[in-house]
Amino acid sequence: MRTLTLVFTIALSAWAEQKTLTLKQAVDLALQQNPDLHLSRLDEQKAGLEVTAVKEPLLPRVVVGSGLAYSSGMPMSIDGASPSVVQAKAVRNIWNPQQGYQVAQARESARAATLATAGMREEVALRVATIFLDLEKAGKSLDSARRQVEHLRRAEAAVRLRVDEGRELPIEGKRAALAVARARNRAGAAESQRSDLSRSLAAALGLSPGDEVVPAAAERNIQAPEAPTPEAIEAVLKDDPEIRRLESDLAAKNFEVRGIRAARLPKVDLVAQYGLLAKFN
Repeated sequence: MRTLTLVFTIALSAWAEQKTLTLKQAVDLALQQNPDLHLSRLDEQKAGLEVTAVKEPLLPRVVVGSGLAYSSGMPMSIDGASPSVVQAKAVRNIWNPQQGYQVAQARESARAATLATAGMREEVALRVATIFLDLEKAGKSLDSARRQVEHLRRAEAAVRLRVDEGRELPIEGKRAALAVARARNRAGAAESQRSDLSRSLAAALGLSPGDEVVPAAAERNIQAPEAPTPEAIEAVLKDDPEIRRLESDLAAKNFEVRGIRAARLPKVDLVAQYGLLAKFN
């Protein structure tokens, strides 16, 4: 089992690819390939198709066929019409409140799915930007830890030299070695954190397992955020996709309740029928 795991790890490493991306490139790539965003878009398409399916009973329908059959006695068919060589039937829904509420419910659900996709886009962009900045910070911490290890290693060599010459106590050599070991431990922890963040970012970008993302060095103009005004807060709350999605979900539930109540009401259809009968019938 360990051999298979080792072989799989080596094969995965061989196929792994290193990508150097800026923050903007990472966010743009995530908006194209993120798996969660793909699922949200599929849900949006499904909701749009459900609106078309629910509207179908309200659309005019024309059925053309043949009911030709041999009959003995009074000619009849299963639905009560005379057997005909050619028959056509057109049905137009005039009043169906239950189906109308179902269409309204489906439209609100589709609108909620669209808003959910918009919210997912913002969530994915924020998640990728956060992981990217954490990865960038972890890379700098790793570089600093490695420089510290190299500095302490040279200091340890100098202390050991003085200990061998008798100018330092042996305990000082042990202290220097302990400092190097602690620095290497911190560097290992920093490298493990950077590796975990790199894999998390690759997964958020929709890349292949094992791919490594390296933040590209880029200067950013960081500006201090302005204090939010009441008008800005009100505009954000009004246009927030999550709040609007919850409103659409609530409206869809209200239409569902009204549709259930409307099931007791009558339905009115306009029906036109034509049949070409044979002489023997």
